[in-house]
Amino acid sequence: FLTWDGENSCRVLWVTGTPGAGKTMFLRAVASRLSTEASEGPDSKKLAYFFCDGNKFLHGGATSVIKNIICQVLKAQPSLLSHLEKQVRLTDREHFDNQNDFYAISTVFYSMLEDKNFATTYFIVDAIEELRLDNLLGLITATSRAPGCSDRIKWLVSLDHGKINARQTLIDAENHLHLKLNSHLQGLREVTNQYVASKVGEIARKTHYRGKLQVKITERLQEMSPQNFLWVDMACEVIKSSNTPWNAIHILGGLGKDVQSLYRQLKDGIKKFEQEDPGYCNDILSTAAIAFRPLRIEELVGIVNLPPEVDPEVIITKMCSPFLEVRDGSVYFRHHAIRNFLM
Repeated sequence: FLTWDGENSCRVLWVTGTPGAGKTMFLRAVASRLSTEASEGPDSKKLAYFFCDGNKFLHGGATSVIKNIICQVLKAQPSLLSHLEKQVRLTDREHFDNQNDFYAISTVFYSMLEDKNFATTYFIVDAIEELRLDNLLGLITATSRAPGCSDRIKWLVSLDHGKINARQTLIDAENHLHLKLNSHLQGLREVTNQYVASKVGEIARKTHYRGKLQVKITERLQEMSPQNFLWVDMACEVIKSSNTPWNAIHILGGLGKDVQSLYRQLKDGIKKFEQEDPGYCNDILSTAAIAFRPLRIEELVGIVNLPPEVDPEVIITKMCSPFLEVRDGSVYFRHHAIRNFLM
C-alpha cells in the first residue's frame, strides 16, 4: 500500500482475500484517510469511491458506478463540467441511466481524465466481483495504461480473486500491485483480536455478563478466530442469541473452524427448530436472497405469508441472526457473501 501511494508508476492496487478477510474495512480506512487529506486545500489529491451494497442488485450496472464516480469528481472539480455537458448535447441524453449508456458515460470519464486541469485523484471501488462488471474492469485497466492521464490517477480495488480471472484484472501487470489479505499477513491477528474484544464488549454490555465471562469469551474467540471478520461476526451472533450466556465457551467450541463450514453448520442448524419454524426461517432467507432490494419487515411477512401469531422479528433477529439483521425497519444480510452462500 505504501508503495502504491508513494510511487507514481504504481497505478492500481488490487486488494484480494476471502469473504470476511477485511477488504472493505481496509478500503474504508484508506478512504477516510484520503478524504481527510483531500479537504486540506484546493491543491490536495482528490478522492472518489464506490462501495458495493451486497443487499441490492445494482440497477444500471457499470454505468451506475461510473456515474457515481463522475458526480464525485465534478463536486470536487466543477471546472470539468463541460465534458459532461458536451456529451449531453451529442447524445441528447440527460440521465445516462441505462446499462447501454456505458460507452457514452465512459467517454465523459476519459475526457475528464485527459483535461489538463484534472487534479490527481484516487479512485476506490469495493467488492468489484459482486458488481460482475467486465466493462468496469476494462475501464480500470485501460485508464491505468493511458499515457495522457495515467500519471494523475490511482485505483484501489478490492475483489474476491477466486471469482475473477487474473487476465481480466491484469493483477500481475507492471504498473499494478497486489495486496493479499490472509491469516499470514503481519499485523492482521492484532487487528482481529481488537475486533473480537470490541464485539464481545458490545454483547457484554447488553447481556450483563457476570464474573470473568467476558474475558473468557474474548480469549476463546481470539484463540479460535481464523483471522476472518465475517467468522467473528457470525460466532458473536451465535453466542448473543443464546439464552444461556454462561455456556458460551461450550457453544464456541462446537462452531465450524472457517467461514464456509460455519455457514453450513448454521444453515443445517435451522432444521433443529421446532414445528414449522424451519420452514419460516428458510422462506425468509430465500425471499431476502432473491429480492432486488432490502425488504421491510411487513413486506417480507406478506411475501412469505407468515401466520399472524408468528413474530417475524423473533425469526429474523433470533433464529436467523447469524445471517440477517434489521436496520430502520428493513431486513439486511450481515455480509454480501451470506447472500451468495444462500443463492
